[in-house]
Formats: sequence, C-alpha cells, structure tokens
Amino acid sequence: MTIFKVMCVQPIKIDETLYSEVMISLQKNSFNYDYIKQKDQFSVPWISKFTHEYHKFKSFKPLHGLINGSTIKELLINDLSSEKYNVGGHSLVNYILINETTFDVLFDVRFYYFIIVYEMHFNIPESELLDLLSHGTSSNNLKNDLYNTIRKMLVKENDNDVNCDWVQSIKQSAIKRVMDISQNLVSKKKMLEISNKITPYSLIDIRNNTGNITFFIEASPENVELKSALIKCNETAESIKREPEKVIDNNEISYLFFGRFHTIITKSDAYYYRYAPIQFHIQYLWYLSSFYIELLDNLNNTILESNRSIDFPRHAEIINEYINNIEKLVMHNESFKLTIESDNHLVFSKIEKYWNVENSLRNAKSYISFFNDYLIRSYDRRQEKSNRRQNNILFLISCIQIITLFSVWNDYFDMQTRNYEHWFLKLSAWLPLGLSLVIGGLFLFAFKKK
Repeated sequence: MTIFKVMCVQPIKIDETLYSEVMISLQKNSFNYDYIKQKDQFSVPWISKFTHEYHKFKSFKPLHGLINGSTIKELLINDLSSEKYNVGGHSLVNYILINETTFDVLFDVRFYYFIIVYEMHFNIPESELLDLLSHGTSSNNLKNDLYNTIRKMLVKENDNDVNCDWVQSIKQSAIKRVMDISQNLVSKKKMLEISNKITPYSLIDIRNNTGNITFFIEASPENVELKSALIKCNETAESIKREPEKVIDNNEISYLFFGRFHTIITKSDAYYYRYAPIQFHIQYLWYLSSFYIELLDNLNNTILESNRSIDFPRHAEIINEYINNIEKLVMHNESFKLTIESDNHLVFSKIEKYWNVENSLRNAKSYISFFNDYLIRSYDRRQEKSNRRQNNILFLISCIQIITLFSVWNDYFDMQTRNYEHWFLKLSAWLPLGLSLVIGGLFLFAFKKK
C-alpha cells in the first residue's frame, strides 16, 4: 500500500478598496479575536507542528465557525464517487482516507491575510497507483490524468469551471467568515459605499488558477518504476513543458519542483513536516507580494489621474500602512529563511527563482522608495504653497496697515494746517498716495515674476 498526501495552498483575495478601509480601521481599533480559535487548534498536522515549535509564527491563527466536519466528509465522499473525478475507470473514493483528509483557514493578523490549506490523504495499492498514473492526458480538452483530476476538485482554471462540492462549501464558508470580520471592522456607511461601487461577490473571492499543489508520496525513491511513473504523470499534467527542477534527488528523498504541481517522494514522514512549510511559504509570499504591488499600482494610478481635490491626508495614511506592511513582509521572509536554516540554500533558493519571489519583494521595496519620495515631495509642495499664501496675506495686511496709518497722519495734519509750512502740508497730502502707488507697483512686479 502507498500512502500519499495532496496539499493545496489557496489565498483569499480581498478587494483593494475594502482592504484599505480595513487596514485604516486596524490602525485605530483593536482586532476582535472572537473570530479566532482560542487554542490555535489547527487541523493540518504540519501547520500545528510548525506554529507550535516556532513562536515567531504565532501570528498565524486558525478561523473557527466554518462548515461542520461531518457534513464536509459526506460531501467529499459523494464528490469522489462521481464519474467526473474517476481516473482511468478507477473511483478515487475507494482510496480516500476520509478521517485524515482535512483543511484549515489561516489568518495572518499582521497583514489581514487569509489562506485556505487543503490536505487530502489517499491509501492505494502500488499496482493500482501505477495504473492510475499511466492513464490520462493533459490536452486542452481533457486534462484527465491523476494530478489534474485532483486539481479540478481544488482549483478553478477559468470562470466556467466548477470545483467539487467539498471545496465549494469550504470556500463559501471561508469567504462568508472573512466578510463577517471585514464588516465588523468597517463602518456600515463605508461598507455601503464600497458595496455600491463593487459587486458583493467580488469583494472577497478566490482567483482562478491560484493553488500551489504538492504531492507527498510515502515511497522509496529507489523504487524506479514508481518514481518514473510519478515523474511522467507530473510532466504530462503540466501546461508548460519543461524539465523538472531536481531540488534533492538521492536514495532517501526525491524532491521534484515542476510548475503547477510538485512531487516529493520519501519513506520518511519527517520530510513532510520539513518541506510542507516551504511549499506553503512560497505560495504565501508570492501572492502577498504580488497583491501589494497591485495595490500600490492602483493607488499610484488614482493619484496621477486625480485632480486637486484628492484627499491627500487619507492617501498618505494608506500609503504609509502599505509601506509598513511591505517592510514587515520582507522581515517575515528573512525570519523564515533563518528558521529553515540549511534548507534555505538547499531547497528554498532553488524553488523561489521559478516563482520570482525575491524579485517581487524587490519590486515592492522599489515602490516603497517611490511613495516615500512622493509623500516628501507632496508635503513640501503643500507647505510651500501654504507658506506662500500666508506671506501674501501678511503682505496685504501690512500694506493696509501702512495706508491706514498714513491716512490718519494726513487727517492729523489737516487739523494742524496753521502750524506748518505750505510745502510740508503738500508732502503730507501726497505721501499716502505715493506709497499706495509704490505698493501697487510691488504687487504688479510680484505678479509678473510669478
């Protein structure tokens, strides 16, 4: 008998407008932890072990209040019994380990980031597994090999696709929970404004083709026949044909990184706990860094296309929050690499080049520099304009005060005409007018210079 696990990591996307409002709210209000399981009770074994052993990853929390466990098991059994998910005439329901198959919805408090992790467990006689692996094709019309059949259950490739009922129920339950939390953080008035602009179903959604899938096969890499069948099935299942990255390939473990699917073959369960976090982290980092770049792109376009009535203080507040989050994301990545120690160079560095994760982080950091400069320049311009306006007002007030003083002076001398010479009286009469002309000339010179 051959046991294998299928892990799928699927991020939940929150609309940019709603996300901005939530992040501003979290700056001012504490988060309501009633939405989170109090004892960090994860269902997926590697998540429970990893978060328990490394205190720095305590920010990952499991959501509670999701779909009932017994109900979800019945849905999965019905799904796998359907001909839609047969492989070469074999029904996968005969091999599912229903009590071990589970899922978690993780919430990272730092980034207001939600991720679904599915884990399916199968137990198949080796001869039947070899038969399953030999069936199917990945042509555009079929894609009915073992890997793609399982992927169709978990991941939507386009809008017309429908996931299995098991996955749809989990997704709907998770999306509803995330919406409940978001509505709790955003005022009713603001939530209504957002809902009027954006259709409710797209406020919180799971994008097509998001789902990093890893197959953990409990078998010896020295089993040449099974290993060859797994490699061939994985290669056939890929939409882009290329040679796999042999991250590790020895008599203990064969770690093959392809594209949409990845295969890890080993008899030791310790490698599952060791490498599942890396597979998770790659998807986690890739999506979140891409998401922040997209947020900053949209914000940049909004600022460039807007007129002078733009709400600068509010935009500055949002930008600063994104800058802080990107810096925290970079630090999280460095912290993770320190945690996995030698596997950083042995495994992580080889995988991340295909996902372009480090470059995405660098692009995000370049946005940080741009928006920092933007904030400084905008602040300086606003201060300069404000100072110029204040100087003009003060100059006008001074001119009015001078004219008023000379007018008072002229009135005084009119009353004292019999005590002064004729020429001095003329000077007193014409001096206010002359000064007024000088002030008017200064105004005209300043206007032409501007």
